[in-house]
Amino acid sequence: MKPKLSICIPTYNRSLYLAECLNSIFQSMVGYESYIEIIISDNASTDNTKQVLDAILIAYPWIQYYRHETNIGAERNFYHLLTLARGDYVWILGDDDKIEVGAIKKIMPHLQFQNSLIICNYSVWGKSFSYQKRKKSYLNSDYIFDDPNRLLKCFNIQLGYISSIIVKTSLFKQLSYTEYEKYVDYGHSFLYSVYVIASNKNYTVSYLSPPIICNRSGNSNNYDWYKVMVAGTTHVFEALSKYGYSSQAISIAKKKILKDIVIPQFFYMKLDANYDIKFVYKFCKSYYASYWRFWLMGIPILFMPAFIVKGCKKIIMLKRHLKKIWEKREVSRFMESS
Repeated sequence: MKPKLSICIPTYNRSLYLAECLNSIFQSMVGYESYIEIIISDNASTDNTKQVLDAILIAYPWIQYYRHETNIGAERNFYHLLTLARGDYVWILGDDDKIEVGAIKKIMPHLQFQNSLIICNYSVWGKSFSYQKRKKSYLNSDYIFDDPNRLLKCFNIQLGYISSIIVKTSLFKQLSYTEYEKYVDYGHSFLYSVYVIASNKNYTVSYLSPPIICNRSGNSNNYDWYKVMVAGTTHVFEALSKYGYSSQAISIAKKKILKDIVIPQFFYMKLDANYDIKFVYKFCKSYYASYWRFWLMGIPILFMPAFIVKGCKKIIMLKRHLKKIWEKREVSRFMESS
C-alpha cells in the first residue's frame, strides 16, 4: 500500500540524537504504521551513525537507509530524500529534533485535505532536552492560508525550519532541480521550494498551532552569516515575484529580516573585536540601502563606540532580569489568590 506520509531524516554525525529522534517517531506512529514510511539519508557521517542504524534496522527492517559516499551538503541531501519519498506528503525531520507522542495523530486528518503545505508549531528545548525554553514558536491558533502573500508576511524565513514543514510530494516533484540548485550555496533551497509550492492556487496551506515538534536548540553548525542571512534571503524573496508574490509582501519580508536578524546582529558584532565593521557596512548596504531602518538604526549601532554598546547590553540584561522578577511575583500572587 502506498504510504500516506513519508518521514525523511537527513543526518550527519548526530548518531546520539538520531536515535532519540527515531524513538520519538516510533512512539508517535503506533496505530498508523501502515500509513507511514521512514527514509534516512546519511550524508557520509564520520561518527558511528551507521553502527547505530544497523542496530535499529534489526528491530525495524522496513526503514529505508541510504548513505552517501561523500558529503553532498544539507540542501542537496534534503532534495535526495524528497525524490525518494513515495508518500502523498513528505516530512523532512531534523535528525536532532523529536516529535510529540500525539504528533502523527494530529497530522493525519490534515493529509486528507487539499493542502500544499502543513505548517507545524514547535516548542524549543535546551540541548539536552532537560528544560523547555519556549512553549510555542508560531501563531497561537490554527489557520488556513489561501493567500501566499499573507503566508510570506506572516512566516518570512521561519519556513526554512525543515522540521516544521510537511509538503505535498507531487507538488515538490514538479519543481525544477535547476531552480532548486540556484539557492543551495545560500542554504535556502528548501525555503525557496516551500514558498513556490505555497503559491499553487489549487491548494491551501494549513497551520497547526499545538506544538508538534520539539526543537533541540544550541545545536546548529557554523555558516557564512552574510551569505545566508543577508544575500540568501534577499535573493530568495525577490525570486518569488515570478510566482505571483506581490512587491509589497516581498518588501515586508526583507524588512523583517533587517529588523529582526540583521540589526540585532550588528549589536553583537560591536561586542566582538574580530569583525571588520567597514566590510559589514559595505556588504549590507548593497542589500538594504533603500531601507530607512538600515540608516537610522543599523548604521548608528555599527559605528558607535563599543563602550556605549556594552553599556546598552547591560541595560538590556538588567531589564530582562527585572522582568523575570516581576513575572515570578505575579505568578506567586495569582497562586496565593486562587
